[in-house]
Amino acid sequence: MTNGIADYEAVACDGKDCYHLCCIRSAVETMLRTQKNMPLPVQKGRTNIDNIATANVMKGLVPHYPSPPTLCAGAVWLTYASGCYFRNVTNGWVEPAVSVGVPSPRGYDVYPEDFVLKMAVVTKGYNALGVPERVDYLEEGFRPVDKKPYPSPFDAGFTNTIFEIADTTNWNGMAFPLAARMRTYGVETSSNGVGCLRLWHDYEVRTESITLVTPRTDYRPAIPGVTAIYDDRFTRKLGNGFGYTGTNWLTEREALNSQEYKRAAMAAGKWPVKIPPFFTLAFLCLLLLPPFFYLTRRWQRPGAGK
Repeated sequence: MTNGIADYEAVACDGKDCYHLCCIRSAVETMLRTQKNMPLPVQKGRTNIDNIATANVMKGLVPHYPSPPTLCAGAVWLTYASGCYFRNVTNGWVEPAVSVGVPSPRGYDVYPEDFVLKMAVVTKGYNALGVPERVDYLEEGFRPVDKKPYPSPFDAGFTNTIFEIADTTNWNGMAFPLAARMRTYGVETSSNGVGCLRLWHDYEVRTESITLVTPRTDYRPAIPGVTAIYDDRFTRKLGNGFGYTGTNWLTEREALNSQEYKRAAMAAGKWPVKIPPFFTLAFLCLLLLPPFFYLTRRWQRPGAGK
């Protein structure tokens, strides 16, 4: 994927977290050439354009990004990689595979670790990847962020997104998705308050070739160099994510032990960890037990008080 500025963008999932990487090496090199005689902003001894890529990591299996071109990642995920997620859906409430922006009339944003679940009608697919044949995402009659109702008749709800496998091909005796389509819809309100359902996005996915490859041990996008990474895996703990610059993704444990996480936690009032008074009292009692037993035993010895 590319947005015209980036060399490429990559979205991946390792079965636990979703990763997005945007390589901007060419743009940075062009900026350095055109501004080589201009002073560059410096922060912590480094220029602010040292990084040749930006990246994001967030919890979950469903890639929902609010801006193009990564917005189309939902269509690709539904076509090839959604089988394991829908296999565990039992009640019809799912994370939407697309985020379409608030406060615009297009709907709502899905923020990291604050997923808005939506009702969906899922038609089971019988293919090699186990992905659904069709998914209809249903919007309620009001915006989930500000709870304002949509204009009639959409205040009764409407279909927000339609995904469907359009064609399959035979691959080793199994049906494999060959073509798919995802369309997203939103309510547009006119100046006189009349609502109209509009087609916002129309994505088509097509399989060009199928190749067997050796299974990878790391499904995260390769870091191309110094990268500014924003970590959204701790949004519920911190109230926000935090960023760091490096040449490697941090595991969850490494991120928790990083100085950047501690600074973000301190800024959010979550560091150092606040200990309840009961545990503080219990800890003090444990500290006092050894000298108490020592003095008691000494007092009980014959002639100890003389």
